[in-house]
Amino acid sequence: MLRTALRTRRLLSTTLADKRTQHAKDLAALPEVIAAATLRRQLETGTLPKSSSRPTLDAAQTKLVVDAGLATFHLHVEARIAAYCGEGFYTIGPCGEELLGAVG
Repeated sequence: MLRTALRTRRLLSTTLADKRTQHAKDLAALPEVIAAATLRRQLETGTLPKSSSRPTLDAAQTKLVVDAGLATFHLHVEARIAAYCGEGFYTIGPCGEELLGAVG
C-alpha cells in the first residue's frame, strides 16, 4: 500500500512541462506540432506562400481573423500536447483555426 501511495504521489508530482520533456520526440511527430513549427519558420523567414487574389478584408479585419486563427491554432496544439501527456482532454476536430481560410 505504501508503494502504491508513493508511486501515485510521484505521478502526480510530474508536471506537464516534465511530461513534455519526457515525450519530446513523440510530440514533435504530432501533425499539429509539425504545422506549428512550419508556420513559425515561415513567419520568421518571411517565406509565407504568396496569393495571387486580391484581399476582400480590410487590414483591421484581416488582423482580427489572423489573430483569432492563430490563437485557436495555438490552443489546439496545446490541447493535443496536454492530452498526449495525460493532462487534458482532446476532442476530434480543430478549435477554429479554419478561420484562417478567410485570409487564404
